[in-house]
Amino acid sequence: MDLVLKRIIPQQTEDITVHWARRTLVAITIASILSIGCESWIIINERYSSSQLFDALASTNVATDSVDQVSSDLRVEVTYHSVFLGSLVFWLGITWDALLHQNLMQIVSINMYNVGLLVYASTQIAQTKMDTDSVASALPPNLSDNSSSGLFLAAQIVLPVIIGLFIPVFAYLSYRLHFEFGWRQYRITGGDLELRRIFFRYDILLLLLKFAIFFVVAFTVLDLVLTAVTSNGLIVIPILGAIVGAMVTTAGYYGARRENRLYIVIYITGCLVVLAYLVDRMYDAFRRKANADDFSRVEIPFMLYGSISFCLVLTSVFFGVVCWLNFGKGLREVLDDEAKKKSGYAFQAEVIDLEN
Repeated sequence: MDLVLKRIIPQQTEDITVHWARRTLVAITIASILSIGCESWIIINERYSSSQLFDALASTNVATDSVDQVSSDLRVEVTYHSVFLGSLVFWLGITWDALLHQNLMQIVSINMYNVGLLVYASTQIAQTKMDTDSVASALPPNLSDNSSSGLFLAAQIVLPVIIGLFIPVFAYLSYRLHFEFGWRQYRITGGDLELRRIFFRYDILLLLLKFAIFFVVAFTVLDLVLTAVTSNGLIVIPILGAIVGAMVTTAGYYGARRENRLYIVIYITGCLVVLAYLVDRMYDAFRRKANADDFSRVEIPFMLYGSISFCLVLTSVFFGVVCWLNFGKGLREVLDDEAKKKSGYAFQAEVIDLEN
């Protein structure tokens, strides 16, 4: 049990403290659980309401076009909320990872991510109202969408409030973490300015890897669910995406961490494949939008996720090359030494053979 806790809770190494890291972990856990609970309730309520609507539509003589329109509107709405729920889970995971590995740049980037969550949570209220009105307009007069219950509306309002209150709290915690994590960088690099710059670029590559994974996955979900994809594409894209994603991520991390040129070449090549996929899917969707009325409702988030994914992957390629150029300048050695200290290996007494 102690070994498990050491792997999931930040641990002190020598004089590098983790007091504020542990407090931040408690804060993000509370905020994310509350936020995930609100968004889960929104999704559950919509799924329940949609099942009731389809049961009611099945028992009435409603035109097929109306049923298809309601189905399309609800699919778009649930997909939006599902992606946002995933972003809240990612919020907890990316913050925990930053605290565990004491990545100061990742902590800074999470502050910007918090603002993005607040904007999305706030606009979600208006988007949900538009979707509800769209569904209602496609229903016959004797039916109504009952998703606007008190608790449903309360969850939509409470969610941005939770995130909005957490933003200044996390900003303050980030300020405190700056001293803990900054001291760690200074400590393991010995105060060498050039080595600290190399360390800084390495941390940027790692955070780009993690954010790129999330946004590319979110874009792929929107692509498969909300745009025109063939039946073969529904099978091929997820399988190839999982394989390429795992390969690229693994090669990028171990290439930079172990200073392995082959892994970095694999990483850069994989990123170029991902960039080609993003461009192809965005171009194809944009080309088809004239013949797809439903795409107009998903065009903005689809293109937004695609553009952000493209920028993240392209920037990660740049920093992958930068880390490659920094091979052999001491980063691997200081990271290996730190790993030994954390595992206790560095403090094991040398075995002396007294008989020889």
